[in-house]
Amino acid sequence: KPRIGVELNEIGLVAWGNSMDPIRCTSEKIQSVVIVGGGMIGSCLALFLAQRRPDWTITLLDEMPEEDLGRTTKASWAWLNANNKQPKFYQSLNQLGVQAWKRQPHLRHLVSWLGSLVRFEKFPEFVNDGGYPAEGPLTSNEIKYLEPLAQWNINEKNGYSFFFPDEGCVDPSDAIKILRRAAKDLGVEIKCGHTVTNVIRDEQSGYIRTVESLERDETSTGAGLITNTRADLVVAAAGCGSKASFLGGLPLVDRPGRIEYAQLTSKNKIQSSNKLKLRRILVDPERSSHVLQRKNGDVVAGGGGNLEFGGSESTLTVPLGRAKNSHKQKYVSATSLLGLARELAPSLVDGAAFTRSCQAVRPMPQDGLPVVGYSAPGIYSVVTHSGITLGLLLTALAAAEITESISFELLDCYRPTRFAAVDER
Repeated sequence: KPRIGVELNEIGLVAWGNSMDPIRCTSEKIQSVVIVGGGMIGSCLALFLAQRRPDWTITLLDEMPEEDLGRTTKASWAWLNANNKQPKFYQSLNQLGVQAWKRQPHLRHLVSWLGSLVRFEKFPEFVNDGGYPAEGPLTSNEIKYLEPLAQWNINEKNGYSFFFPDEGCVDPSDAIKILRRAAKDLGVEIKCGHTVTNVIRDEQSGYIRTVESLERDETSTGAGLITNTRADLVVAAAGCGSKASFLGGLPLVDRPGRIEYAQLTSKNKIQSSNKLKLRRILVDPERSSHVLQRKNGDVVAGGGGNLEFGGSESTLTVPLGRAKNSHKQKYVSATSLLGLARELAPSLVDGAAFTRSCQAVRPMPQDGLPVVGYSAPGIYSVVTHSGITLGLLLTALAAAEITESISFELLDCYRPTRFAAVDER
């Protein structure tokens, strides 16, 4: 088949592929699309599909109330990176994902490109592979120059620190609000409080007809109202919900995720413009602790024994309560994620007060890699553990595949069919 180049104007890139096998399509003519899941992936898809096909009827169904903006996304630390992602082709995909954030016109202004200071127990061999900007190993003085608030002792005997200048962070809630607003302006209908319960097919043809959902009833004690939304094609962007057989039955492993927020206390806000402003993203995969500061001043900490880093999970836990003078810590418990983050930037955490925490079960495909493509006739799936870094790239590619009936070579390694091949063996 001849190769076809498609412009991904949504993210300023061009991708190459071949015309898609028609057996994967649901019907000869698509008029209605239902997207299941309203987090980063679902919201991106709603906008990008509407931009490409304004003549289609596009509906987004999300189980969460409108103000919650996605179950999993709100619990994301939202570190934009390709740091130590394995294998190499997956790192390259994440690098393209980072580039997409720099080019997407609706969202690029949201990102803080701070760069990351990362501490490793062993020398990170991937930095010798090239292709991913890195500075290090760093001396203590170099670390202090890059981030005056960082406080960790490191040398050749007990670890290595590197600086990765191309990495950044974003507030995913702000991104989803902008995506949904733009999608609505193009005619997308967003229904929140809808839990999808089934995909209804025509008994003879097997084509999808409607998507059944249970609408949460906030005004009565009833169980809710069952509704049916017309669909020729269903896009499963439901995270862990994509395990459901009617959404493709993907083999996913649940991964709990939690982050904690703090704000500088009123006494310390005066110093926030200089002394208590974190310049870099701080990551310590060995202690499973990481901390950053968003544009609005929020101090956000994650980790606590399950930091997903570089395509594999570090399960090393940190003895809690080790922070010096922790008995003097008025605002943050040493056993919390912010308490762990205190070992990376003590003066920042000491000057902040805990405000809230968010937790959710994050989806992890069985082999750790994204899943993109048709998982069943009429069901197109997009699921990844790195939903923020890869969200714009994967959904731009998915929207083009769906609307242009094309199969991109870049996604060949990530098709749902790879799991069927393993089962057959």
